[in-house]
Amino acid sequence: MVRLPSVGEPDLDKIVHAFNTYVAHAEALQRRTVALGDQLIQAERFVSLGRLAAQVAHEIRNPLGAVRLKVENAIASDGSRQRESLISVLVQVERIETQVSSLLALTQPVTVSKKATNIVDWLAKTVIAHDEQAALRNVNLSVDLEALQSDKLEPGNCSANIDPAQMARAMDNLVLNAIRHAPHDGKVVVRARGICAPEGKTLRLVVIDNGPGVPASDRERIFEPFVTGRPDGSGLGLAVAREVATAHGGRAYVADSDHGACFVIDIPWHTYS
Repeated sequence: MVRLPSVGEPDLDKIVHAFNTYVAHAEALQRRTVALGDQLIQAERFVSLGRLAAQVAHEIRNPLGAVRLKVENAIASDGSRQRESLISVLVQVERIETQVSSLLALTQPVTVSKKATNIVDWLAKTVIAHDEQAALRNVNLSVDLEALQSDKLEPGNCSANIDPAQMARAMDNLVLNAIRHAPHDGKVVVRARGICAPEGKTLRLVVIDNGPGVPASDRERIFEPFVTGRPDGSGLGLAVAREVATAHGGRAYVADSDHGACFVIDIPWHTYS
């Protein structure tokens, strides 16, 4: 904020002095507001860390309890049952490793290395990787690229500036989440298109399933770590998807849908010729 210089007129200088005093007071209040904001953010981080620590302890304690029980059974049983118990122990240990690896991936800042990527080819390759998983659950998995290919905003240009590996990681989580929540003989559709807005063009990636959907009250909460609707879920997939979207300058969210769930990632497009 700019301060006014004295003009040499007593009456006017009184006004100038009053204005400058107001400016100084406003600046002090602004600094205080910033400091209080920083303190609030720090306090919220400690609260989140405490909640996260409790959730991690809970998630790891369950498989550890199963490991202890299986080991005790193996000690008291014969050779064949020992083998079965040890296999079960291995499964539980792998579960713990998955939890820890996912947590470490989430706590590390997502760094993106953007490059020109053909969205049609990239998305088709990303989705087809989950065909087998969908087939095991008898879910019809498809990719709808018609809107993207007929996009008249950039005729003949489907190249966007993204980190293909990180964005594939985000889409993997959304697609697998949709497959797991779709009913038997259900369907999952992945769509992409360009959205034109005054601030620029946006790449919109959408994953739709015809499962039970997400209640409006849970649409933000499910992106928090360890929040999951499945007993075998880690609750980290959606959190990772949002982190990747944010690192690209965009966002991940749940949109309104008449049937099932509709997960969306919006990120700046930045086309190349």
